[in-house]
Amino acid sequence: MEELNSRLGEYVSKAREKFDKGEFGIENRIKKCRTYPIYEFVRSEVGTELLSGAKKVSPGEDIEKVYEAVNEGKLGEVLLKCLTDWKETSFIM
Repeated sequence: MEELNSRLGEYVSKAREKFDKGEFGIENRIKKCRTYPIYEFVRSEVGTELLSGAKKVSPGEDIEKVYEAVNEGKLGEVLLKCLTDWKETSFIM
């Protein structure tokens, strides 16, 4: 059991390092989603980060950032980008 814990700790540590560097084993499928402009806006422009437990950021802090951006009217243009190629169907491609 100790060996398993040791190996798992090493594996998780290496995986987190790769993740923090932006090295992913599987491509993020959100880029193909119609709502990707919202995701990109929230991550890039608003400055939220993926909650991984490694950093001392609470979900409330990121929610506050998004709330402020919405109140400042920054989301409207982003929402319109999502609707640019919409064909009035709910079918997800």
